[in-house]
Amino acid sequence: MGVRFLTCESVVSEDYKGNVSGLMGNFDGDKDNDFILPDGTTLPKSEVENERKIYYNFGQKCKYGPKVKPISFTEGM
Repeated sequence: MGVRFLTCESVVSEDYKGNVSGLMGNFDGDKDNDFILPDGTTLPKSEVENERKIYYNFGQKCKYGPKVKPISFTEGM
């Protein structure tokens, strides 16, 4: 079967800058704090330095479940 890739792109208005969080980062301009686990732990660069590490150390820990909130929107945003 070979290697399969999934590409996802999201465009967020500047109005939301600093007001988002989750699997795609927090949109505050600081790339060093984009990998925050559901428990609030920020992963160090060494834990997300390649796609394999991102997948296992971040993506798999952010799967939807009892400890991970679904997408939500704040009224007025």
